[in-house]
Amino acid sequence: AMTIGSAASYAVLPARVVVPVPEGVDPVVAAAAIVPGVASMRGCPELKEETKKLFEKALTGIQFESGKSVIKKSSYGILDDVADVMKNNAAYNLEIHGHTDSQGDDAMNMKLSEDRAAAVKKYLEDKGVEDARIKSFGHGEEMPIADNGTSAGRAKNRRVEFKVEFWE
Repeated sequence: AMTIGSAASYAVLPARVVVPVPEGVDPVVAAAAIVPGVASMRGCPELKEETKKLFEKALTGIQFESGKSVIKKSSYGILDDVADVMKNNAAYNLEIHGHTDSQGDDAMNMKLSEDRAAAVKKYLEDKGVEDARIKSFGHGEEMPIADNGTSAGRAKNRRVEFKVEFWE
């Protein structure tokens, strides 16, 4: 497997999309970090354009019940598409990273981010993606991408990031 963390083994292409959050709804406004192999350096395939678009769409569409790790039914279709891509591309391995905003208790936010990433992992496994090809991580409020002092910033920070890794 390629080592995450070695600059020679992957390229990060941020694909962050901001979605307005209706009052009373707690979607995880997700931000994509698509991590394909760098073909020129490692001989690894690049992600197809339609696959990149799917992951970008997935990252704006995964929503959870407020304060919980229960995936909303409206997110199932996109996750089904992600599962299909994973099943059709045996070289793809997926990391799922959950993040929260800074509202509430640090320890609770850490657990919520872990539980949400794990819920996405379990959903994909239930759809036939092998357990060994998916890892989930929670980061709580430790890695904000926006200002937690505004509601718009907090919405950006409540997210799930996917990283696609190629195994050699």
